Amino acid sequence: MATEQAVKGGGTSTSRGVPAGLSSVLWAVAVPVVTVVFAVGGLYLTLWFAVVGLLLTATVAGVWAGMGWNRAGAGTLVAVAVMALGLFAGPVAHDTYLKQYGTKADALVVDTAQEKDGHGRDVCRVVETSGKVRDLGNTENCYAQFKRGQHVVLYKDPIGNLKPWIEATDTRDLDTTGLVTTGSLFVVTGGLMLYAGLRRRTDQQVAQKKQRRRAPAAA
Repeated sequence: MATEQAVKGGGTSTSRGVPAGLSSVLWAVAVPVVTVVFAVGGLYLTLWFAVVGLLLTATVAGVWAGMGWNRAGAGTLVAVAVMALGLFAGPVAHDTYLKQYGTKADALVVDTAQEKDGHGRDVCRVVETSGKVRDLGNTENCYAQFKRGQHVVLYKDPIGNLKPWIEATDTRDLDTTGLVTTGSLFVVTGGLMLYAGLRRRTDQQVAQKKQRRRAPAAA
């Protein structure tokens, strides 16, 4: 099956007859959206779902931009941007959802430790007023900021699929830095894909460019 390429000289349509601009926009929207879907889906399913999905998305987007459209630099940057977006999108979505829609519960930190798995991740064991004991980790906002015996607030998933988000005080304020960073990475990822698509080159154009570079300078 032929790889999608711009028509020689024009670059306005693909080998399938789809306008180059339209296909570029579709890729520019699809890549960051799929990245966010995998990152958020990993919260509900498993971490491996997010990891494998992000690696697959980064590979496909990078190869398509770098080899399909002959924009190696943009392809490399797209792959990096996909992984960065996925790294931020999951935790930010977790925080935003539970802070805005979670049910509040008071709890007490009864123990803090680090997982003995070589990663050094923090773990907080908390007890709700109902007597339920939970072990929360970095994904749930447990770092070294909590101490044993400290009263905390949990924001619980109304559906019950996610572990609660832990906060030292009763606040539903969102992490604006995380939101801005995620939004910026979303735009950058889509923008890189759009640039690669609109500036795509055929194999013949790449070969001609290399030939011009190798040609001796005119006397």
